[in-house]
Amino acid sequence: MTTSLHIHSGDAAADLARGVIAGTHMSWHDLLMNGPLPAGDASDAWYDARAGALAPFAGNADRAGHFLRRKDRELSAAVAAASEITLWFDACLYDQLLLCALLAHNQALRGALSRAYLLCLGSVPGRPRLLGFGELTSAEMPPLLACRVPLTAAHLAAVDDAWRAFTAPTPEPWLALARRDNPLFPYVPVAAQRLLEQLPCVRTGLNRLEYEILSGVLDGLSQPVALFKHVSAQEAIPYFGDTMLWYELNALCDGPTPLLQLRGPTPRLPVAVPAAGEPAPPPISAYTILGTLQGMRSLWGWGDWRALRPVKRHVANVLLAGPGGWRWDRWQQRLCQLPATLAAPAVPGGVTLEGTAR
Repeated sequence: MTTSLHIHSGDAAADLARGVIAGTHMSWHDLLMNGPLPAGDASDAWYDARAGALAPFAGNADRAGHFLRRKDRELSAAVAAASEITLWFDACLYDQLLLCALLAHNQALRGALSRAYLLCLGSVPGRPRLLGFGELTSAEMPPLLACRVPLTAAHLAAVDDAWRAFTAPTPEPWLALARRDNPLFPYVPVAAQRLLEQLPCVRTGLNRLEYEILSGVLDGLSQPVALFKHVSAQEAIPYFGDTMLWYELNALCDGPTPLLQLRGPTPRLPVAVPAAGEPAPPPISAYTILGTLQGMRSLWGWGDWRALRPVKRHVANVLLAGPGGWRWDRWQQRLCQLPATLAAPAVPGGVTLEGTAR
């Protein structure tokens, strides 16, 4: 008897497929573009690093670490019991990083190669821009199984090469990956390009997502849901959900010279999933986003955001520890490095532009 296992990159797709495709359906989660990504197969260092990165979304690091370890155990057990395995992954950066990590790290899956298939699509009939399997109808899901590709040893070699590049401590390997065709994983170069764009811009210090958020607010989008739709429309292949966008938006409200201001029942938009018994957060519709004078200046390149707020953060496994370091020049499509002594401009901040809200 065939026992099918379907691994999805999100709950929406898993829930949809569960009703129309027989078998076990599991969803997989991790915001791998927000590193660090230490080496090692499911080692304590890996779990600890990922738990720290996911803590703002899970509520705390302990809860995130427990979730990751449990999901790994459940996945390995399900792979061992399945006679057929299908990986459902979208073309976006989020999914491509997840796919590479899963195939590079999970030894049970690597050992089950002869019964594993990949289903990775950026479009389907009638949907030239597929944002994710979760947006399909139940009738559209089953026919996609005919598009599956059997996984081979060549796929593992290619994914190992991609994962080494994605987890490098410097972004030069991302650039090489973005400029090289990958016949077995055709969306990996696109994902590498989008990851490069998450480095700070050489002129403004804003990464692409920060720029899209800030420009949307300063263009008059003061409601979070409208802003989310606007920012998603700016992306050829959106890779973020609303929670990640709220997290990035909150960061633009931080520091002594914020680029945005938030008004609502709490100082920041809620991003953590409440634990059992915890009260539900306020509705997102209760918040209003306003631009600041410094936000306008930074958008125009008059005040580098990394100099204004030189906090440590990771893009994949590349550490950004201050205003200097790695930058992306989107005009010339090249990497560059700025000196660590880049100074923050002495300009007034925190002045709300009331006229930008509508």
